[in-house]
Amino acid sequence: MTDKDIKGIENINGISKINKQKSMSSLYMTLPEEKVTGSGIKSAQSEGEKSPFVKKQLEKHIYSFNATAYGYTDEDINSMKKYVVQGKINTANMDNEPVVILAQNLNYRNNTKINAGDKITLYNFYNGNEKNFTVGAILDKNLLTLDKVIENIVIMSSKNAEKYMFLNGYQELKISLSKNADYDQVEKTLRDKLKGNRSVNITSYKDELEKTKKSNLQTSLIAYSFVIVVAAVSIINLFNIMSMNVMLRKREIGMLRAIGFENNQVKKMIRFEGWFYGIASGLWGAGLGSAFTFLIYITLRGRLVAGMTWKFPVTSILIVFVFTTLMCLLASMNASRKLFDYSIVDSIRGND
Repeated sequence: MTDKDIKGIENINGISKINKQKSMSSLYMTLPEEKVTGSGIKSAQSEGEKSPFVKKQLEKHIYSFNATAYGYTDEDINSMKKYVVQGKINTANMDNEPVVILAQNLNYRNNTKINAGDKITLYNFYNGNEKNFTVGAILDKNLLTLDKVIENIVIMSSKNAEKYMFLNGYQELKISLSKNADYDQVEKTLRDKLKGNRSVNITSYKDELEKTKKSNLQTSLIAYSFVIVVAAVSIINLFNIMSMNVMLRKREIGMLRAIGFENNQVKKMIRFEGWFYGIASGLWGAGLGSAFTFLIYITLRGRLVAGMTWKFPVTSILIVFVFTTLMCLLASMNASRKLFDYSIVDSIRGND
């Protein structure tokens, strides 16, 4: 998209703001060995098996990592200041000198240890263009990305993106609408104006949100269906096990009744055991379940979903704990009813 194209759409009724950015993903960020971690060396060696360029660089003890470059306006660059953890953002320097902002080790990677003031080299593996930059500021590595493949983000001014990376025009526009705008009408007008430009791809956030909701609903239905089936089988087994446990102790309970235990006391004892089993099972299940989900998170973060997070599931644990305890109590109550179908004498005689 050119500035002329943007001027043609910025006056559409309902559009409040257009954020422009240049972008390029076909890049390697090359670094000397002292700026690479142990896991980064292994990662670069693995990449070298697929890329002749990376393999050749490894022979010189230079390590290459995938990077995505963005060219931002001064306004957008200044909005990144809240994410700075090292160095500082100076838009004047970024316009006049090859100075960039770096977000490294995204999506839970740990490959590089670059500091503000260090030099990096960006290599375009499509056209062979190579340029050295100075890192002016480092952004928080927990910066949220929408793509789990992104390892490093290099942000420069739009002017330098055009000058050094030969990014003419804008590769991405983010269009914000006013509060009372007619979303469908704005989208229709926008598509009509750009329908002659075949290189433009319009993504509707409204449609994407609907697709995401639909996908999440389908995933939830499958997951909860599985959970319900497992829970139903577990409950049936629990009732059977509790009944068998009580029946196998028929002689023991018969002797307790013979020495003076009343029926209510026997029932109370078995219910107490049900409470104990429920509490013990709930604690073990909550502990092991939480540990297991945390291990899954540690193993799959940065690979399965971009921006994957984990938090201690307090609400889920409480629900499962109460449900488990209640089921064990109901199972013990059900089992205790069958004890008094037999006389004390028959109970003491055996388990037949």
